[in-house]
Amino acid sequence: MAEMPDGRKKTDLRVVKTLDAIRTHFERLVCECGYDKLTVASLCESARINKKTFYRHYKSLDDLLAQVQHEFASEYVELTGHLRIPEDAGEITRRFILYSCETGARSPFYEAVTCSSAFSSIQASMIDNVLESRRVSPGGFGALSAEEASVVISFLQQTGINAYRQWVADGKRLSPERLASLTASLVEGALEGVLQ
Repeated sequence: MAEMPDGRKKTDLRVVKTLDAIRTHFERLVCECGYDKLTVASLCESARINKKTFYRHYKSLDDLLAQVQHEFASEYVELTGHLRIPEDAGEITRRFILYSCETGARSPFYEAVTCSSAFSSIQASMIDNVLESRRVSPGGFGALSAEEASVVISFLQQTGINAYRQWVADGKRLSPERLASLTASLVEGALEGVLQ
């Protein structure tokens, strides 16, 4: 049986409903007014709970945000954690695009946080969570120096994010599969030119 942030079992329906309300209203309010303007009081008012209930489950809004970020990052890492850079860079990119398209379709919060520059600090934290789990092949960058390899890794990370953002900005007119294929091909071509 899974535990909630406060250690209670998930089967307590009241706790599940409370945590769902907190999460739903948190995501909505972050999208509407921004994380920096959100307060525990406004979240509690929106979710129709008291502050004591919020603090029973979370230490702060940062604690709640960290949990949400961790959930998104964990889902993506589960899909790609066994893949290595640079060998699997195209597949990592493809899976990121498909994950982002699917997750953005079910979570306006994910799409807003990933696409809006207003959430740059949240984006940076999510990227750091993913990069911590990334496997880089020793010697996989050939003759490139560590500094050059770092630039290549940054390029790989930003290419998928930027392609997803552009797709959203363009009204999602390409299929997710075509976007993933196109972006993965671009990454593979770029790497081929650099690693030769």
